[in-house]
Amino acid sequence: MRCYLTDTEECNLKISEQPDRVFIAYNYKYKSVQKIIEEAVLPALQELGIEPRIAKEELRTKDFFCKICELIQGSRFFLANLTNPTFNVGLELGLALGLNKIIILIASRKTRLPSDLVRQEVIFYSGDSSDLKNKLVKMIKGYRK
Repeated sequence: MRCYLTDTEECNLKISEQPDRVFIAYNYKYKSVQKIIEEAVLPALQELGIEPRIAKEELRTKDFFCKICELIQGSRFFLANLTNPTFNVGLELGLALGLNKIIILIASRKTRLPSDLVRQEVIFYSGDSSDLKNKLVKMIKGYRK
C-alpha cells in the first residue's frame, strides 16, 4: 500500500492483517457515543474474541495519521459509529474502504447520513445497547464463516 506520509509506493512498516482485530472509529467528544461503544460494541467484540483497536488508546511516538493507517492495516474489520461524525471518521472510513477492510457501520436512529452512505448497510440503534450488541454479534459471525 502506498505510504501517504513518505509518498512512497509501499509502507515500510510491513504490517500484517490480524484476522481477529477491529479498528473502531468514532467521535470521542460525545459521551452518548462513548457509552454505546462501552455498552454494546466492546461487549460484542469480547464475546466473539475480537481485539478492539481505538486510536486514542494507542500510545505511539510517530505521526498521528501513520498510527491510524497502521492500526487500520493491521485490522480485518473496521467499525465506524457515524453518530456526530468528524472529518477524521470520514477519512478513516475512506482509508478502510481503500484497504478492502470489512466495514461495519453503526449510528443512532437520529443520524442523517451523508448522501454517499445512504446505500450502505448501517445498523441503527436507539437506547437499547443490548439490541445493538446482538446485531453486531450476528453480523460479525456472518463475516467469519
